[in-house]
Amino acid sequence: MNRDDVVRRWEGMDTPAPGRWRLDDEASEVGFVARYLRVMRMRIRFRRFRGFVHIAERPEESTLEAEIDAASIDTGVGILDRLLRSPRVLDCEIYPHIRFRSSAVEHLGGVRLRVPGELTVREATRPVELEVEYRGVGPGGRARFFAWSDIDREEFLHWRALLGIKRWRVGRRMRIELAIEASRERPSRGRG
Repeated sequence: MNRDDVVRRWEGMDTPAPGRWRLDDEASEVGFVARYLRVMRMRIRFRRFRGFVHIAERPEESTLEAEIDAASIDTGVGILDRLLRSPRVLDCEIYPHIRFRSSAVEHLGGVRLRVPGELTVREATRPVELEVEYRGVGPGGRARFFAWSDIDREEFLHWRALLGIKRWRVGRRMRIELAIEASRERPSRGRG
């Protein structure tokens, strides 16, 4: 693959070329970090997700769409995973997906971007701004990004105590973390 097919210059930096870029779920990680017991950190991952970055001719008009399989949540603790999937928290049978859709891209300078959008968890849809660090196009023409956002869990989910243990409380503030690799899709060619 020719580097010119996947990279272009924008505001002094190399960026992914226009087109539709598919998130590679095997090379990417989607999850969040929560505090519990006031000081302990818990890293929670989602194992299944899909999404696309649509790089526009005008980069600031680019968008991101992602859909996470809520039931793929993985804390490494089976009983906690079952609780998080249950109607008490994510209610995965009724709300199988968590969705994010961006509305714009703002270049903050260097490799930093701000990507505002909307996050939907269960019935709650709220504005969220992702801070993004663009990490270049690596081997195989894959664009790499690291993104994060701090959210108030209670804007999306309400639960007071986990596993019935009152002192094991999850903090209201959570950090979404995304380590993304995306590959540019080749335009389909019509049959002649």
